[in-house]
Amino acid sequence: MLRLKLKANFRQIESERRVFTQKALAVATRKLLTELANATPVDTGLARASWTMSPGRPGAYYITNEVPYIGVLNMGHSLQAPAHFIEHTALKYGRPLGIIAQEIDT
Repeated sequence: MLRLKLKANFRQIESERRVFTQKALAVATRKLLTELANATPVDTGLARASWTMSPGRPGAYYITNEVPYIGVLNMGHSLQAPAHFIEHTALKYGRPLGIIAQEIDT
């Protein structure tokens, strides 16, 4: 009886931990999204306004910017932001598990 109750308690704790972790990740990702927008150089404001967040695989989110020239801005084209401002901003949130920034041809 006690063993069954402990198993149920541990399952409940694990479930609550997953929910808490997912919520914390969403909050941190939204904060990163805001920091990326604030770090983006502004001419017309389109690049800054084009940052979006979407769910990825379980436990992950994707942050994207589909403005065709975001890669050029990230390479240091604008004097308003240093080269690789995307990577510098993302690295404030810890060591990456994968690619930080990737330019995809559309």
